[in-house]
Amino acid sequence: MRCISCMKEINSEICPFCNKKQVMETVEKRHLAPRTILFNRYELGCVLEANSIFVTYNAFDEEKNEKVFIDEFLPISICKREKNKLEVVFEEHNKNKYLSGLNAFIDECSDLLEIEHTDIIAGFEENNTFYVVRRVVEGVSFAEIIDGDYDINESYVKKLISSTLKALEPIHNLGIIHGNLTPETIFIDSRNNKIVFTSFSFCGYMSRIIPVYTNEGYSPLEQYKRGEKLTTKVDIYSLGAIFYEMTTNIIPITAVARSENDTLRDFRYVDISKNIGDAIMKALAIDEKNRTSSVKEFYEEINLKVKESPKKKSISKEDVQKGKNKDFWFYAFIYGVIAIVVISVVVVAVEFLFAKKDVDDKKKIEEEISTEAIPDTNKSIFEIFGTEEETETTSEEETESIPKDDVESGSGILSIIR
Repeated sequence: MRCISCMKEINSEICPFCNKKQVMETVEKRHLAPRTILFNRYELGCVLEANSIFVTYNAFDEEKNEKVFIDEFLPISICKREKNKLEVVFEEHNKNKYLSGLNAFIDECSDLLEIEHTDIIAGFEENNTFYVVRRVVEGVSFAEIIDGDYDINESYVKKLISSTLKALEPIHNLGIIHGNLTPETIFIDSRNNKIVFTSFSFCGYMSRIIPVYTNEGYSPLEQYKRGEKLTTKVDIYSLGAIFYEMTTNIIPITAVARSENDTLRDFRYVDISKNIGDAIMKALAIDEKNRTSSVKEFYEEINLKVKESPKKKSISKEDVQKGKNKDFWFYAFIYGVIAIVVISVVVVAVEFLFAKKDVDDKKKIEEEISTEAIPDTNKSIFEIFGTEEETETTSEEETESIPKDDVESGSGILSIIR
């Protein structure tokens, strides 16, 4: 048999590997019992977590011979399971809510299977519900980075934030909200040194039907409200809270408490660039209308090239002389243009006077009935004025999301931790 916690082979009531007692009774009757077999392939262990939307079990994949996690869609307020039964049931008046939520859950899981930076590896329908299979990520969590003996300097924080935002961007582009971002649910995968998001909440649709769970200090105010339509700005707030903690060693007070009396201290007393501090504080805006709108905007604010300095730069004599030189050529150009205009006006006036004199002389000659032949200049109008034309071309710049030539999502970030 297998230990219901670590899922290793054992032959005793207390696991010699993790020291867990093999308790086969479920805490709640709606949970599946340990050692239940799903999909003719997965053996369940004990319950790891249960919230308002699903239940997470330890499990073992007999086909791949490895431990996994399995999330079962089981929204507590609109469905139930009788003790020792497998099938999920619901009242008729909850049927539409349940089926709509189930379909949204299935769709999100299917989309996330295509994303590199998640722990989701499979999914299947059974027992009138849906199950998501997640791999066990080997690596370092953000919680371990925050709590561990690591050199978290500004350069590392900037790279870590940038990598996290780049990894989250394709998920947000699908309209999927993680909804459960904390230091414990983001990892740097030791297999490829990239960011991996774990433990998705699948709260996007369900937040309109039932209260969704929150994480103290990391969840925005709108996530506490029942029936609120959530957006990807939920994740922006959570990331702001995570990196606030990483740079200050302080977990932000809850969004509910902040909405009543916001005592969250800014970055004036933290040794970090102003643009990074401002970007994190904007991501932590209580009102989502004032919050950073997207991961791309967050990325751009973190990576601003110009940094504001508290000290004014001194001006040297050379700088003053350069300024004078620039002013001299500017005014020389302006005066030159004015001079050309004045000279042109004078020339036109003089020509006008001479032309008038010629007309008067011509009249006198005509009066004398001159018989001289008209001279032939042998010049066409094209020879006099020319035929060249100038054309101008314009170019348009293409825009893209987060630049691809920057650090790959998480690539190399584990190796620079000290």
